[in-house]
Parts: sequence; structure tokens; C-alpha cells
Amino acid sequence: MLAILLIRANAEGAAGMLQGGRLGAEWQQAVISAYGGEVLHQWAVLGRYDAVVVARFDSQEAATAFSLASTAAGQYVELLPGLDVDGFDTAAQLAGAAQWSVAHAVSEAMGSETAESAE
Repeated sequence: MLAILLIRANAEGAAGMLQGGRLGAEWQQAVISAYGGEVLHQWAVLGRYDAVVVARFDSQEAATAFSLASTAAGQYVELLPGLDVDGFDTAAQLAGAAQWSVAHAVSEAMGSETAESAE
């Protein structure tokens, strides 16, 4: 699973970033690795977030475990699942099939209700 992680440190963590330099990035890499993930890209950023990390995890659960560990360490993490074009096309096909299935089921239900009320 490809994950885009938007990370914001609390006040204490932000002060630590200034004092520790690259230690925060190394901590993120170590924790991601501990959950079976791999850091693909990592940036310190200015603005609403302090860091943006693109990582690959074996599962959604592993990515969530990283988020929970980071939260316990005083960071706020937004976890965004990333899809490549092929993955997005697959998701769009599934969504289309699900829409048809739901519409068909509703139509069937409405049709049987109409038939029952006509009797």
C-alpha cells in the first residue's frame, strides 16, 4: 500500500525538530521500517505540516500502526492512501460495478413492492 503521510508535530515535537535536525526524519524512517514499511520520499515542509512522507507499507494496518505510534509520540498524522493510474482505474471499475449492483437491488426491491401493492 502506498501511503502519503502528512505529519505535524505538537509544540514539544516542533522544538525537538529545531534542536535535533535530521533526528526526526531518522525516527520516522525507523518506525516505518519497524512496521514493515519503506520510505520512498521524505521532506520537511513549511506551512500547515512539518513533514511529508511517501512510504510503501505491506498493509493498511501497518500504515495505521505507524500513524498510531506517531500520535503516541506527539505528532498528528494524516494518512492518505495513494493509488497509481492502474489502481485508480481498478477502483473506478469496482465503483461502477457497485453502483450498478445497488441500483439493480433497489430497482428489484421497488419492483417487488409495486407488484405486492397492486395485488
